[in-house]
Amino acid sequence: MPEGPEKQTTKARLGRYAMWVLALVALSFVAWAVPIRDRCLEPGASSDTSKVSVTREADGCTLYSKAGPTRIGSQRCGQLTCEAGLATTLAHTRLEFLLGMVLLYFAGTLVWATRWRALLALARVSATPWEVWRVTLEAQAGGLLLPGGIGGDALRVVEMSRRGGQTAKVAASVALERMVGLASLAFVALVCAVAFGARDIDSRLLAFLASLPVGFAGLWVVLRTKAPQGWSWLPAPLRPVLEYAREPGGSKALLRAVVLSLGVSLVNLAVVRGMIAATGVTPSVEGAVYVGTTLAFVVSALPGVPGAWGTGDAAYVLFLGFAGIEPPAALAVCLLYRLLWYLSGVVGAVLLLSRPRR
Repeated sequence: MPEGPEKQTTKARLGRYAMWVLALVALSFVAWAVPIRDRCLEPGASSDTSKVSVTREADGCTLYSKAGPTRIGSQRCGQLTCEAGLATTLAHTRLEFLLGMVLLYFAGTLVWATRWRALLALARVSATPWEVWRVTLEAQAGGLLLPGGIGGDALRVVEMSRRGGQTAKVAASVALERMVGLASLAFVALVCAVAFGARDIDSRLLAFLASLPVGFAGLWVVLRTKAPQGWSWLPAPLRPVLEYAREPGGSKALLRAVVLSLGVSLVNLAVVRGMIAATGVTPSVEGAVYVGTTLAFVVSALPGVPGAWGTGDAAYVLFLGFAGIEPPAALAVCLLYRLLWYLSGVVGAVLLLSRPRR
């Protein structure tokens, strides 16, 4: 018996509450783990438990201990043993690295759009590379408003359906593109981890990443070979994916998308690595950078709060910590990467608003 509107509304409200509780817990973890100010040992102290917050000025600094604020001169301030906070980390970020990462990120969006265009071929969509890239950036703007990129995905389906595409197959191409992207990202991260030395990385994390491309490849083979009547239990929203997979030329389109997706994955991992370099941090376990980045991407893509605020930040702090990156630097990298995402969303919003009205 179907649920009534009142019960559905209650469940939706509870889901939103749970979403925000999760976000608040994640933000609390970040606030606990990441100091905004520098934390320094008080003069004469030798234990990490004696660290206090410090603000710096041109002529000295102020120590905030339990006894109250203490002002010291610049010479004594320079002799303190400190751990950089978020404010100091961002202040020392190298601008030339950031500009390079902006250009690389937007080049990656072109490859991303080309990957989706390869999958759109089976949805009978006729669109130029420029049109697909434009819709991809416009979807970034939609993705800023709803969790998990749901708003952007909906915009992509609607726009390409207007261009004559079969709505169900356009939706299937979007779903498959997400799966291809995740599988290729995990594969590239594994290759990078092995190339830079995987001995110091938890084998369970490597096994999880390996399961993503292997699982997707197995799913595709099963979808292509198992008789359609064997999928009667499949939920209605997922049935277009089955129909899409069984289209003539489906494997060829998927292979093109996978090759392009490897390029997208390389760009995204390179951008995050460039952000780490921009903050002046040197990871102690280089291979773990790519594993941790991928795991942070996975968490950020899960439906949560818009922009993955809280959940994404906590994921960066936790998983980049495996690479020996301190929480302030990890959070700075998360904020810098989010800035690129917002910048592409702004560009997409401008393109969306500049469209001629139909």
